[in-house]
Amino acid sequence: MSQHHFGRRPPHLDFVFQRIGFPVWFVTFNTAKRVPWLACSAVHQAFIGFSCRAHHEHFVEVGRYVIMPDHVHLFVSGRDLLLGRWIKMLKQSLAKVGSVRGTVWQEGFFDHLLRSTESYS
Repeated sequence: MSQHHFGRRPPHLDFVFQRIGFPVWFVTFNTAKRVPWLACSAVHQAFIGFSCRAHHEHFVEVGRYVIMPDHVHLFVSGRDLLLGRWIKMLKQSLAKVGSVRGTVWQEGFFDHLLRSTESYS
């Protein structure tokens, strides 16, 4: 069995599963140093706006989500979704309305591919 070297982190699963239909991802990402700046209406409105544009322009569906003061949990799915690129754009969109300086986000994100409808509920 060959051993793979992934560098600092293993690759996200979007590249592995992009050919099996419309996977549903559970995603979590954090603010840098867990600074609590996300719990405000401006961030929530930016999240809703980004999600609506993603739906109308790219057929990406955002399901249930929770925006906590220092991190976000969400479900997302899409036909041609490149998860890493999409999360990067979402982070940029939220950072524009946040009142923070310097490094805004913790590097990377956690993703989990859902394997059954029970996992979503």
